[in-house]
Formats: sequence, C-alpha cells, structure tokens
Amino acid sequence: MITQTYLEHVLKKGKEIQRQNMQTRLYTNNNAKQFTVPGLKINWSHIVYKHPATFETLAMEPDKKQEIIEDLLTFSKSKDYYARIGKACKRGYLLYGPPGTGKSTRIAAMANLLNYDI
Repeated sequence: MITQTYLEHVLKKGKEIQRQNMQTRLYTNNNAKQFTVPGLKINWSHIVYKHPATFETLAMEPDKKQEIIEDLLTFSKSKDYYARIGKACKRGYLLYGPPGTGKSTRIAAMANLLNYDI
C-alpha cells in the first residue's frame, strides 16, 4: 500500500518536472522527399517554438478572455475524465477572420498557457 502510494507520488512529480523542462514545439507535416529515409517515411518535423504571446498581452474582451482561460484550464485537468469515458482528449476552437487579426497569436497564447505543443 505504501509502496503504491509512493510510486504514484514519484510518477506524478516526475511528470511535473518533465513538463516544466519541456520546450514548446511547432510541428509541421512534410511530404517532401528530403524527409524520406530508406524504409522509413517521416511525415512530421518540429522546431522549438518561442512566441511572446500570453493572455495578458492579447487585446480582446476581458470577459471572453477569462472564459477561454477557464475553459482551457478545465480541459487541461480533464485527462483522467476522458480516459475514463474512452474518448480522445481533444479540444478545438474555430478561429476565423482576415489576416492580421490575431488568430495565430491567440493560438500561441493558448500553447504558452498550457505548455502544449502546436
């Protein structure tokens, strides 16, 4: 019993430390031949993604901003719930508008808030 509790604690702390040291990455799908290795086709590549956007720097309605932050934080803590009901742990937002209206900046702020890859 004590061993199981201790093991769960160690695993939880290990994941927290790993998450703190993680760098956000931006993934892109590459179907180019230069990413093909004999016997292995690599479709995805990534780069370290550092963007200064945060929700504090976003220009948007404060109520809507707080609503989105709360929704994201609730979602990020729901992994066990999704596993229990057998659903994929995903969250989607539909962003639309002309170029230069902050869609990519909002995505960067979301990734920075949750420390998620893009």
